[in-house]
Amino acid sequence: MNTPAEVIYFSRTITCAECGIKKTCFTKVLNAQQKKIFSSFAGNVYTYHQNEILYRIGEAIENFFILKSGSAKSFLLSKNGDYQIIGFHFPGEILGLDDLTNNLYSSSVILLEDANVCTIARNSFALLGNKIPQFQYEIISCLNKEIAHAHELLFSTNHLSAEQRIATFLLELSGRMDFIGLSKTLIRLSMSRSDIANYLGLAPETVSRLLKKFQQSGLIQVKNKDLRITDFQGMRNCANSCDKCPAQLLKNNFSAN
Repeated sequence: MNTPAEVIYFSRTITCAECGIKKTCFTKVLNAQQKKIFSSFAGNVYTYHQNEILYRIGEAIENFFILKSGSAKSFLLSKNGDYQIIGFHFPGEILGLDDLTNNLYSSSVILLEDANVCTIARNSFALLGNKIPQFQYEIISCLNKEIAHAHELLFSTNHLSAEQRIATFLLELSGRMDFIGLSKTLIRLSMSRSDIANYLGLAPETVSRLLKKFQQSGLIQVKNKDLRITDFQGMRNCANSCDKCPAQLLKNNFSAN
């Protein structure tokens, strides 16, 4: 694990019941006793700064991480230097579940902004599973969601127009912000335009041009990194214009209102 520039050790243990993201963390389904057990295994809370690496592809898995604040992106980097962003991550999400079989991180994660991160040692996972059977179910559920999202992204890249990809992306961000208790209307884009383009399989110029077009059409308002969705129905209409989209994809990504 990359050593953070600044490490904050709280003067007392921060339990799940006291955590500021207890309503959005994947542990929210655990009962009070289970959360107490889980808290006894949770490690220190670290503060990372923008652009710091949380872990790198190929490193041995020592810890799993839960974002308490801030955001991050996961990416792949080939030996030839090819760079591909595969996901953006927000508070409550667990990171590092890439490849439990080989005990190696199969992607890299970098912080998009200053963030607090809760750590869980890998060797605690088996113990947690034995003490909290529900914990294993939640981990499997997290992995299933990641796989489903990867499938949706692959479909989007291969079948949706550039306008549809960006509309879908913004609606998904809106839904994720709403889920973690933030505004679903006003979204702070912690990722760059180039990051969005890389993730969606577009050119950066295309992303900038279409965001400007959406703004001129009254769908959004953009000021630097702040984006406000002003017409949800218009945005959904743009995303839903694909007649090949499977029903589940539409349901997952375009239901924000």
